[in-house]
Amino acid sequence: MSRKHMPVHLRKGNKTSLTQEEKQKAKDQEIAMAKCKDALDNPSVLYKMDAKTKQYYYFILQWLKDAGLYSVLSSIDTISLYQMANALYMTDECDKEIKKYGMFIDTAVGSTKKPNPALNERRQSLKTFYSIATEFGLTPSSRAALAQNASESVFIEGIDLNVLTDGLDKLFESANEEELN
Repeated sequence: MSRKHMPVHLRKGNKTSLTQEEKQKAKDQEIAMAKCKDALDNPSVLYKMDAKTKQYYYFILQWLKDAGLYSVLSSIDTISLYQMANALYMTDECDKEIKKYGMFIDTAVGSTKKPNPALNERRQSLKTFYSIATEFGLTPSSRAALAQNASESVFIEGIDLNVLTDGLDKLFESANEEELN
């Protein structure tokens, strides 16, 4: 698997053989793309979200802001943030379904049982969430890769990993409270 593209300002050395002019042009384009943030703070222009998905969306967005990663986001990232929020919502819905009907359900024959289809949907939703979360540096391995590859200590120092951990704890606590109610 090839390496993912890294922003110019985070690259060490000149492994791509870009000229200074090409590096500056790429950096300027990256900065221009990151400045367009209108849809990030108002995703309803792109999607009609239910209350729970919207709650997850703003939670993830705030999490990225608190971790110091907001500066690299642009409006186009709204799509991925929405997909992450929707995947978490789908996981919640599958959990309710599994809690209600159990891990196994009766088949049409009645004497045999099969795995609840919500299990597979839950697995797919979590897979979607984690694949996108990895792109945003929201998993331990992706944060470690960012830390290893970053050449600017300012960038690394700007990411508050404790905020990410605290945010996850709060997310799961609020989800558990809602299930109890």
